[in-house]
Amino acid sequence: MTTRADTVRIFVAVGISDDARQQLIDAVDRIRSQVPDGIQWASPAGMHLTLKFLGNIPASGVNPFQLSLSGLGMFPNHRKPRVLWAGVQGNLDALSSLQQSAENAINALGYSPEQRPFRPHITLGRPRRSVSDSQLGRIGRVVSGVASPEAVSWKVRSIDVMQSELHPSGARYTILGSVELSSGVL
Repeated sequence: MTTRADTVRIFVAVGISDDARQQLIDAVDRIRSQVPDGIQWASPAGMHLTLKFLGNIPASGVNPFQLSLSGLGMFPNHRKPRVLWAGVQGNLDALSSLQQSAENAINALGYSPEQRPFRPHITLGRPRRSVSDSQLGRIGRVVSGVASPEAVSWKVRSIDVMQSELHPSGARYTILGSVELSSGVL
């Protein structure tokens, strides 16, 4: 049986206007005047319209953990690189557990599971589509010859939901929301 500390309550909702909120507060006050006990009222600040309640999603007891940088590489290979990346090392078991928890939560929303194995990396760049095969080979050789970054470490304390906007100058990312890791909460 999953305990409350092992799960996170997830739902998708929209907010309500201040006028609607005040109307609801007034209605609650009228009810409360006639039924003073037996009801646990919602906080007015938290009133929302639930679109979809997903329930208690297992969080696998993920707590903050350490990672550090670990070398440079390319996908799929150095002859025709399509993604230039920095690797990570550290508590990869915790990272994999977090990734699996996120995958399971997203799958519960109806999205298809990722078919490729999880290969933790930080994307540094992508060669443009117009780059020739000989230029790709040169990029691969250059990246292979560059000294690895210092193994700087950091503590992973949260996960972010991010938006990606494509622009001619490259993708721009915006954090839409963050959830702290601690005591089994995603």
